[in-house]
Amino acid sequence: MKRVILHVGAGKTGTSALQVAFAKNRDRLKAAGILYPDLVDLAPAESEKITSGNAPLLAFALGYPCNETQKKAGLRALESFHEIIKESEKPVIFCSSEVLQSLKAERLAELKRFCESNGRSLQLVFFVRNIGDYLVSVYLQFVKRLGETREFEDWVRTHKQCPFSQTIQQALEVSAGDSIIRVLNYEEHAEDLVRYFFKDMLGVKDLQGFDFETGRINRSIGEQELRFMLMLNRLCDSQTGMYFSDNLIYAAPNSRATIAVSKSARSWVENHFRSHLEFVNRHVEGRPVTIGLSEGERAETESVENYLQVAAVGLKFLDDRFRENQRRLDALGQAVNELNRKLDAETARLSAAVPNDPSTRTSPLFRVSSTLRRIAAAFRRATGSGGTDF
Repeated sequence: MKRVILHVGAGKTGTSALQVAFAKNRDRLKAAGILYPDLVDLAPAESEKITSGNAPLLAFALGYPCNETQKKAGLRALESFHEIIKESEKPVIFCSSEVLQSLKAERLAELKRFCESNGRSLQLVFFVRNIGDYLVSVYLQFVKRLGETREFEDWVRTHKQCPFSQTIQQALEVSAGDSIIRVLNYEEHAEDLVRYFFKDMLGVKDLQGFDFETGRINRSIGEQELRFMLMLNRLCDSQTGMYFSDNLIYAAPNSRATIAVSKSARSWVENHFRSHLEFVNRHVEGRPVTIGLSEGERAETESVENYLQVAAVGLKFLDDRFRENQRRLDALGQAVNELNRKLDAETARLSAAVPNDPSTRTSPLFRVSSTLRRIAAAFRRATGSGGTDF
């Protein structure tokens, strides 16, 4: 039977690297009978930028919490996906996004029935990993992209649900006999993840000619980078933090520094998630997952290059902000000049119409013009734009 495969995460299990490989090899996959549809723009992934795959919008239709605008976008993506399922002759259609990890059983059951009515089976592929290491990676993602300001030990105590068990449970609820979800240990396949997925999950028999030369796409930050990012997040908005973290990652994608995790934080994770791990390991194929973080406090020494990289990104950020502010000031100056010219013309017209009427000088238009001239003069003095025609 033809198949529909959903790669549903989990996040922080090599998803970005896989999704870059999927996008870069779309034509080769298609020639092998495997369709990776462009439900979103895949150009960033093809350029080896941070990505959420081809199906983040689809997740909005399958249970990911969202607003009305996102829900409508999700339903449009689902409609497009339905058309692809009905019309494509390819033996395998597959989508990938870690956002699909939040799917709900009811929506998944509807998709399963639709696939089966069109002669296809539905299969989910779900990677899990050692829970402590996973939580550290998620925490660092929050710091990098969502402006998190707390230390790991404080943050982790607010994350009491295991996302692995939730996803597995939702998939099991719609399984009739054979499970529709394959649960795999990321740690077991991390060294050759992309080739493993193409060969064993997608069924590509001959990998010759495929482009697997992809660096680390969305690495975690190290201890000194974390100290810097926490300070920055406490001072600035999350967009500023995202700018810094993205540039750090793109500039040094292969850095493998880690962060310090206290023994008390590890103990809390172990006690709280023990039952969740037992459930996950009843369904995982191959080696069972563990708590991880077995080294306790395990911050590795970061090289001098890491410190220099933080400084370099900071300087680039300040330079970009300066240039952007200068562009805005120039645009504002041009707008003030243009408005002044229009007001001068209109004032001159009024004066010509009633040259001996002193009320012209007390008209609202004249007062506005005079006020703007004073503002423009103050603006020129404050910015040092003496050459600007105000």
